[in-house]
Amino acid sequence: MGESPLHLFLKLAGYVWLARQKCSLIKFEMAPPMTDDKFVQQENKFRLDRQKVYRQTDFDYIPAPHSLHKLNTKQILDILAVGQFKDGHELIETPIVIEGDRKLHRSVDYLTFRLRGVEIKVSRSDFLNGFCASGCHYHYLLTPMGLVKKYELPDHVGLLEFNKHKFRAIWNDYGKGWDLSGLRLVKRPRLRDVPERSVLTCVVDLARKSSWRISKGIYAEILESGMNQE
Repeated sequence: MGESPLHLFLKLAGYVWLARQKCSLIKFEMAPPMTDDKFVQQENKFRLDRQKVYRQTDFDYIPAPHSLHKLNTKQILDILAVGQFKDGHELIETPIVIEGDRKLHRSVDYLTFRLRGVEIKVSRSDFLNGFCASGCHYHYLLTPMGLVKKYELPDHVGLLEFNKHKFRAIWNDYGKGWDLSGLRLVKRPRLRDVPERSVLTCVVDLARKSSWRISKGIYAEILESGMNQE
């Protein structure tokens, strides 16, 4: 079954919204890093399937480190993005520069990567079919207004609502960014821990896929210009 026009439109709207959240690498249809709870879920499913095939009676579930929501069943996010954010700062003495008898200090900011995942749901059946809500620091569900109630979502998942009557997305050349309205954050997500190694692997994968897409465009321009010179 193909993607509906509304689903595609909300993916583009989500892309713009993530760009406004200072995300620099944004990719559609990508799997987030697998966290411990997702691995345990897959392992339990494998053991249950094995039990059915071999008619085993002794089947033990592995306890999950986090409680998984019943709708957290998917492996691919509609949109996966990463951005750098300040994770504290420290004052460091600079003894080389002295003003009178007072030592000057300089502030050093510590930056960290944050993964954000957005899932698009345009109907109740689509929502009840499940979504991906593991692997990112922040997870969001983007839906039309009134489609999903806040209490229906896992505690850590945020809710973005799309208002078709107020939606505007205009590129601002002066500020070099998007002026966006009509997307309202109804429920804030809760920050989740993601292993640093998994985050860096995901960042490299995002950068690699983005650079390959850019490279393909450059190659196409070179070939086109070369053919035009003949």
